[in-house]
Amino acid sequence: NEPGDPNEPGNPNDTGGGGGTNTGDPDIDDDGDGFSENQGDCDDTNGQISPDATDFPGDGEDQDCTGADATLISVGLLNGNFDLEDGNGYPTDWSNLGGAWAWQEHDSTIFIDGTDSGGFFGAHSPMGGALQLWEAGGANTSNPGESVVYQEFTTNANWSPADKVFWLTGWGLHHTVDPLVGNAEAYGIIRCLDASGNPQGDAITQAINAQTQLESWRNMSTWVRCNSMTETVQAILMFHQVDFSTDRGTVFFDDVAFNEAQ
Repeated sequence: NEPGDPNEPGNPNDTGGGGGTNTGDPDIDDDGDGFSENQGDCDDTNGQISPDATDFPGDGEDQDCTGADATLISVGLLNGNFDLEDGNGYPTDWSNLGGAWAWQEHDSTIFIDGTDSGGFFGAHSPMGGALQLWEAGGANTSNPGESVVYQEFTTNANWSPADKVFWLTGWGLHHTVDPLVGNAEAYGIIRCLDASGNPQGDAITQAINAQTQLESWRNMSTWVRCNSMTETVQAILMFHQVDFSTDRGTVFFDDVAFNEAQ
């Protein structure tokens, strides 16, 4: 089929063989998305809209035909203010693997390896500060070369992550003080795990690496739909290095939010 052929599978104008226009028959899947009007498709002329579609929160569209646009709510025990840190150097209610992290206050100088660099730091949100991550070397015995700060939410009597959509949003900064070199990079991850800890799905934000513009906060976001086997969902901020000797640098994360779409 040519790209503009309305009967090509997945084409938003697919008419299910009806000749290029909506057939008007509620039992025919006019847009080729697997659902007819009688099967719950609320816009059978648009292949991106069906009961099985993912509804993107806040865009004014009801992609999954529930009758309303999806909204975001905080997940479980999530600390709603990323600017609060617990005294260990990472945000309240978050945990750490790797040992290479610190809390950087807004309007302060940046310390690298315990030494005042003299470089100035301005948080994305001046209400508090930001998370600083750098190369972990072999400090993380579970995954050498990864410095990780994370949150984890597990099924309980009142809540389950199974068959739900989660969003991780935030801002990342590549600074002129201790910029990234080699293949070092940092990003956010959502991970869905089953009862045995096996991955059931994941999603990764845009990465900050050596090519990322300096001194400019970068929006980082991603989403994932966890399947019916999911028992635990994790929100992860990670600094990753491939080669301990060459992959180095520091990044900052601010205004990070982990949410469930409803």
